[in-house]
Amino acid sequence: MALVIVAIGLGAGEMIQPIFGIENVDLVFLTAVIGVAVRYGLWPSILASVAASLCYNFFFLPPIYTFTITDPTNVAAFFFFMLITILVSNVAARVRTQADSAIGRVRTTESLYAFSRKLAGTATLDDVLWATAYQTALMLRVQVVLLQPEEGVLTVKAGYPPEDQLDKADLAAANWAWDNDRPAGRGSETLPGTARDMSIASRLPARACAR
Repeated sequence: MALVIVAIGLGAGEMIQPIFGIENVDLVFLTAVIGVAVRYGLWPSILASVAASLCYNFFFLPPIYTFTITDPTNVAAFFFFMLITILVSNVAARVRTQADSAIGRVRTTESLYAFSRKLAGTATLDDVLWATAYQTALMLRVQVVLLQPEEGVLTVKAGYPPEDQLDKADLAAANWAWDNDRPAGRGSETLPGTARDMSIASRLPARACAR
């Protein structure tokens, strides 16, 4: 998409050059680079910057249709054009990242507020466990199972999706994490072949694991 947008900018530059001159073509390319940075982020915008610079050189700086620049003034123009497009793309991409982070924080706050309201309306432990599993799965986009000890052994108490259960290997990893208060399961040194990560299991009233 970065290259497509630059190509659209090239077509627009070809149309406006006879009317407004080459001095305004670089603004068209700059607009295209900013659009890529805002929509797609840093690396696509850097690609767009390089492509726009090459197009500007090949199609508009004499001698055209070559990458050779004979006029020293055009060499400086090309250099500063490329520098400005890269700087602007970095700034625009950073603004987009900050905006995405702010939106993410707002959504997290809204989710936590909704979760607190759900907890306030629960009457039983089963309701609390189900609401916790559901909210955790929703916010982290994982499958969640909550476990509690019964007679010294962890058992599944709630999960989301509701039909989700643990196999013997996952239960063994969860119980090992419970007994040793250390991570186990996928991604750890203990029982790494299991399907789930027990790293968030800790000595809390309820235990959790995620996939």
